[in-house]
Amino acid sequence: MPITVLHLVHRLTAGGAERVLVNLINNSSKHISHIVCSFSPADSFRDEIKNINCTIINLNKREGNDFRLPFNIAKICRQFKVDVVHAQGWATYAEGIIATKILCMNKTKFIFAFRGKTIEDVAKINWKRLYAQKVFSCFCDLIITPSEEMRRDYAATIRINAEKIKVIPNGINFDEHNLSLGRSTIIEFNPQEGAIVVGCVARLDPVKNLVWFVEALAPLVRKYKKLYLLIIGDGPEMIKINQEVERQKIKQKVHLAGRRNDIPVCLSAMDIYVQPSIYEGVSNTILEAMGSSLPVIATKVGGTSEIVKNNITGLLINSRNTIQLQDAVKRLMEDGDLRKQMGKDGRRLVAQQFTVQRMAIAYDKLFLSI
Repeated sequence: MPITVLHLVHRLTAGGAERVLVNLINNSSKHISHIVCSFSPADSFRDEIKNINCTIINLNKREGNDFRLPFNIAKICRQFKVDVVHAQGWATYAEGIIATKILCMNKTKFIFAFRGKTIEDVAKINWKRLYAQKVFSCFCDLIITPSEEMRRDYAATIRINAEKIKVIPNGINFDEHNLSLGRSTIIEFNPQEGAIVVGCVARLDPVKNLVWFVEALAPLVRKYKKLYLLIIGDGPEMIKINQEVERQKIKQKVHLAGRRNDIPVCLSAMDIYVQPSIYEGVSNTILEAMGSSLPVIATKVGGTSEIVKNNITGLLINSRNTIQLQDAVKRLMEDGDLRKQMGKDGRRLVAQQFTVQRMAIAYDKLFLSI
């Protein structure tokens, strides 16, 4: 029997949670119709959705609290006969709960997806928000996280039974990461022959910790002529990262490429991938790096240790530990065979466990069963 799923997002723009959403919609069963409600106007990222059974609606949220949203969501639920509402993150949680469980009189199933934490969540516990989430959880039909560690963490943090939380790992489009690309070049980035490029792909948000990434690796960049840094992405931290590059006097060996749509090409320009986040859910970009046969250095936060196997597919370090990051980079920089073996093992792991097809099938089964 066909069903309709309504996905709530704060804004349909490039980001990890949004990429997961687009991937599951594009690979979803023909028996499921999708609606994406973007609270703020979607940008060009909406063009990434290729599924013809998907409708995109902008709710044009006002600044601050907009009390119209639950009523608008409930109206859409009735108009499209929505079976399941799938809320992405805290910014859509309250509105989704009110719309489905009060205004729609509990006729629509409600799923909340916990995909990560902001820098504010990591720095300080917001007791009002935690209490609200505990109350909201009583009305959820199910909560989803992408990793077992996040499942345990979220259940303990808001003090609910972990049995109410289901784990569905993220998945990437493995076929996009074609090793026949070879070593590619990025516009305006021309490292010397034989260079070792250490890179990262991320939204430039404080929780991704990229100012520290530049600061920590600057001494190595100055010491080793062959070492370069490549950062792909855009966001609020761009100015601070640029300032740190200038302060460290390494501008000639660091390239900030901005937001790009050719991530497989960008990854093929790297030798080592680093994810220095203060908190991470299950990073799509780590999976994409592994799918591109790159060894990964990542901080032991969130669900990262469930995808990066220490000393097998990469190296795990403590968050903000400069010495550990430098040692890990030097180890991989000096051992080409180790880089190659870790990359090979990482690609095999992604192919076996973290493809977009596996993820989409798991979501389809969940939506149809609930």
